[in-house]
Amino acid sequence: PEYSPTWTGPNAFTADTEDIAGIPAGEYILTVEDAALCVEVQNIIVTQPDSISIVANSTSVACFGENNGSIDIDVSGGTGDYSFAWTGPNAFTADTEDLNNIFGGEYCVTVTDENGCSNSICITLDELAELAIDEDVTQIVCFGLQNGAIDITPTGGTAPYTFSWTGDIVADTEDLTNLGPGTYILNVSDNSGCSNMRTYEITENPELTHSLSS
Repeated sequence: PEYSPTWTGPNAFTADTEDIAGIPAGEYILTVEDAALCVEVQNIIVTQPDSISIVANSTSVACFGENNGSIDIDVSGGTGDYSFAWTGPNAFTADTEDLNNIFGGEYCVTVTDENGCSNSICITLDELAELAIDEDVTQIVCFGLQNGAIDITPTGGTAPYTFSWTGDIVADTEDLTNLGPGTYILNVSDNSGCSNMRTYEITENPELTHSLSS
């Protein structure tokens, strides 16, 4: 004795204390010199686990308003077992690794390992715009005529659209003309298999009658 320690390490780290703490991972070299100028050198490796990595694979919701989406995550790194904390639309929460039967929207997960280390990611499940139907219905002007019409304009979903009319007519056209009074049922389907159904009533004014007295 006396001993004089000298430390060197990553990122130009130096110290002259006996012990060191609060240091990052890496290789540290300790040189100790005594009063007789004898020297001992030792290399010490401070290790760390790999960072927590999260890889997500998601399946979007097939049609507007449905809950058939899913998110599957693969986690690596960290230490030991993981815990999961999910948040999502409409106050959604879960503690499972993967999610199934979920609605569209943004979902965020925080993965925590046994050491309390964590990482987070957010995943957005796309949702198609709602398949909607705008219509312009023309009623029959005079009794006995066949001049009713239904003009259809679909929006949202995924084009192209297909049309199926049932009721008092069977047709696959978008619009109907020259209609008599009755009930007309439309089912519109888009390219993703999403559909919307509407029912229309075509009416006519009462028959114009007269009486004659003399």
